[in-house]
Amino acid sequence: MEMSIHYVAFIDILGFKSIVEKERESGYKGEFLNRLYRCHKACGDIFNGSGMKLIQFSDSIVISQSYTSDGFVDFASAVSQYQLFLLDEGILCRGGIAVNKHYSESGFIFSPALIDAYKVESEKAVYPRIVLSEDLADLIFADHDYPSIICKENDGMIFVNYLYGVKRGDIENSLGSIIQTCLKNKSSSVMQKGIWLANYSDKMLGTNFSPSRFEANFI
Repeated sequence: MEMSIHYVAFIDILGFKSIVEKERESGYKGEFLNRLYRCHKACGDIFNGSGMKLIQFSDSIVISQSYTSDGFVDFASAVSQYQLFLLDEGILCRGGIAVNKHYSESGFIFSPALIDAYKVESEKAVYPRIVLSEDLADLIFADHDYPSIICKENDGMIFVNYLYGVKRGDIENSLGSIIQTCLKNKSSSVMQKGIWLANYSDKMLGTNFSPSRFEANFI
């Protein structure tokens, strides 16, 4: 067995506990299970023959590809497609991408890169975005010249620009539904994720989802 340098994305399905609870309440009719599996199958077809590996277990997804100096944009584009498939099914995710040693074969994974990507997801991503590790960003974009598939936010995070190139009409209904659900949630954490997604959509697609910050009577 030999480990080699890979790009590895670790992606976490947000609200998975709630999804499982809804399945239980429905008598396990499989609505959300079917949504997740459709995404898994669609991306499996896309990744087939690309040299990328896709593994999903419970609420966690691992996507990996051998490192090449010019291969990251294709990798990020594939990760973006997965995120868009989830979004179109009404499912949010966040994640991290790292580059490091990685071994994966027949469902067995041993991977410092996966550990690095998990740390980015759990400590840096916060919102529905897939963030690059600092080491990866410095390696690939040392000149800070980012392609369109990459976006840098004012908090310093560099993430996969998954709404780049998307037609507003193709995703607007799904986005609006997800955002409204988040904004109505009693959890401040969920609400903040909805606000972030609304701001991102408004910037990239020209939508008008961001809620007004103030309500006041000026008379």
